[in-house]
Amino acid sequence: MPTAFAILFSIRLIFGFLFMSNVSGQADLSSKLRLYGVDVYRDHSQKNLYYYSPSEIKLQTSSTGAPSIVLLQMRYTGTFLYSDKDFKGFHNILQLSVVLSSLPTSTYDLIRKNLGFNVDLRPLPIKKFHSELIIPVGDMSLANEKYRKIIMGGVEASGETNSANSFWQERTFTLQLDNNDAQLLWDQLESGKLGLSFSYAFYAEAIPGTVGEMLETGPKKPISAEDLPDDAVFDDRLNTYLINGNAFPIHVGREYLSDCLKRVDINEELPPAYASFEVRCYDFADDLRPDLFKKIVEIKAFAAAKEYISTKAEFNRNSRDISGKSVRFSYAIRLDQPLEYRIIEVNVNGEMDVSPWIEKKDWSEVIDITTPQLLNSFSKKNLDVELDLVQMASSDLTEMECEVRYVCNRQELSQIIKWTESDEVGIRNVTFSYDISTQIGYRLILKDPSGIKILKFKSIDSSDDYLFIDLQKEFR
Repeated sequence: MPTAFAILFSIRLIFGFLFMSNVSGQADLSSKLRLYGVDVYRDHSQKNLYYYSPSEIKLQTSSTGAPSIVLLQMRYTGTFLYSDKDFKGFHNILQLSVVLSSLPTSTYDLIRKNLGFNVDLRPLPIKKFHSELIIPVGDMSLANEKYRKIIMGGVEASGETNSANSFWQERTFTLQLDNNDAQLLWDQLESGKLGLSFSYAFYAEAIPGTVGEMLETGPKKPISAEDLPDDAVFDDRLNTYLINGNAFPIHVGREYLSDCLKRVDINEELPPAYASFEVRCYDFADDLRPDLFKKIVEIKAFAAAKEYISTKAEFNRNSRDISGKSVRFSYAIRLDQPLEYRIIEVNVNGEMDVSPWIEKKDWSEVIDITTPQLLNSFSKKNLDVELDLVQMASSDLTEMECEVRYVCNRQELSQIIKWTESDEVGIRNVTFSYDISTQIGYRLILKDPSGIKILKFKSIDSSDDYLFIDLQKEFR
């Protein structure tokens, strides 16, 4: 029996606002409509606001039909001139580009006409994007195939748009391979035995909505908690759900091998195609720095022409899904010289902070400019708040609110959690960022037939992620 071996490259991209992150809506999954081949969801709180899900992804091709996938193998052999004649260095890059089909204007207009011309139709805000490039190496007939998984980032977003009816259009993925993986992949591509596949998944923050028997409603009569039958409940807990996903094969014809397979001996100078590396920043994707408006990394290196050249990459709060970029220089650069970079931060008040230049000798390592936890003055809290509904009923309360108060970016903020006598689930969740030097507090607002009673604020330990409200203790 022939053996089988597979390499699974997994690219996980975690974006806090993924495509149109400046939109803070909450899609209602139970309101899903299939209109003209597109999934459409109503917003939970705004009845005239609807979202459409992203379309299919496919591999980008050139005007000649060549697939946009390149395996670049590079070798540097030391020379006497640079006193490194015994040194041999290798660097291997696999890069591919995919495109996201845009929603045709005619389809967009038809969907709006079906929903009603007074509605606001927007792209669904995507929270996470996950993709896997699966590369089987060898024969596939053995049942117990083995897989090796390499976790990678390396995302460059080109073709971003702020159009009201568009997602991003193109993304480029860059993977750095070790010598064995690169050679195996090269041999299989060259022999024509290799079959690639690319799988992807879009995730969005949404609420389940109606759980149980569904109502017969159309787009002009949105489902709401007041419309529910007796045997259905309305679940408004915000969570991350799979919205769309698929996979497609990647085939490289022999006529395109010269475009897809490239081998370079570097020695004295480096071709511009090589001068790229990965930069990551999770400050916006993970909502680590609510005070930041944008963050720029400026990078300079010694060029083959024996002068310094620079490039830069920018991350900002309006593109929260972009947590990684592949940065390249316009000209050949010298790998035997270290690069230098500095970080420029611009806060929401327009104030700028510029770091000193930082030297980096290892070109193969990722430049991560995420704010270190020890230096971050903010922290993120995911707090579960639970109320004993039996106690609430025995206390003759018709409604109860819990106001969670905190300070974020030197501003006092609060969020309200509410329970009513008809609730069947007593646990709620609230998520927020806060200044770590400040205190988190809460107070209860009680409503019964006789009126409203507001209790005093109490503090919450910053290390606690769970709060149980015991009404008997609260009344003491």
